[in-house]
Amino acid sequence: PAVRAQQVREMLAYIGDLSVPTLVFGDLNAAPDAPELQPLLQRLHESSSGSSAPGFTYPAESPREKIDYVLVSPQFTVKSVRVPDAQASDHRPVVAELVLKE
Repeated sequence: PAVRAQQVREMLAYIGDLSVPTLVFGDLNAAPDAPELQPLLQRLHESSSGSSAPGFTYPAESPREKIDYVLVSPQFTVKSVRVPDAQASDHRPVVAELVLKE
């Protein structure tokens, strides 16, 4: 958790004020309720929030954990998000359809 907390601080410093459309996606190695992710999740919207599907991505053969994310800044609208039944990796992918607001 301490390493992830440092990574979150560094990401937020790099991202800055979100004045431009911003996406962060990938394996964050922590559940959405992990304390170390909260500063990041307070700044960027988790694309699958509000979805009835749990978004579990790990392990690929029988997902039980949500540790992979598509995070978006306010300039995006999320049209859809899904986790396909794909096992090309040890994680399942997250596929999000996003629209950049005008």
